[in-house]
Amino acid sequence: MQPVMLQRNRKCQVYAAISIWSIIGLDLFLTLPNISMLHSQIYAFNGVLSASAHTHHTRFPEERLEAFTILVSTFLLLREWTEPNDSTYILFFQACERLLPKGHRLYEQVIETVVYSCVRDGQMSAKVMHALHNIAPDLAQQFEKIDAK
Repeated sequence: MQPVMLQRNRKCQVYAAISIWSIIGLDLFLTLPNISMLHSQIYAFNGVLSASAHTHHTRFPEERLEAFTILVSTFLLLREWTEPNDSTYILFFQACERLLPKGHRLYEQVIETVVYSCVRDGQMSAKVMHALHNIAPDLAQQFEKIDAK
């Protein structure tokens, strides 16, 4: 039993390190002279979204839920600081697919809310639509019908 707890504690430490690195990384990206402020902010935030998406290999559902919470919090913070780009939405959709089972009560609700945000921000590119088809085909078809009108 002890090795499992040690392994779990180690994973929590890794997630904490990712969070700390992301905060430090955000500060570093904000001060880089060769990258515009807008691109550096999006790049840093997208890095956190990507890190959240890659925690799906854990065996512990509570860790996936924690990663999902970080994902949503980061996305909301990003929207306060800057405008998301199409890569932001693609990463968000991929992370949702990896972190939440399709039958989860939050899955459809979160995806639909973020899709509306994506459309409102003018970021519904072909790449975003492709990502949406992979994770929520019915929702993607609804938006294709709206777009066709």
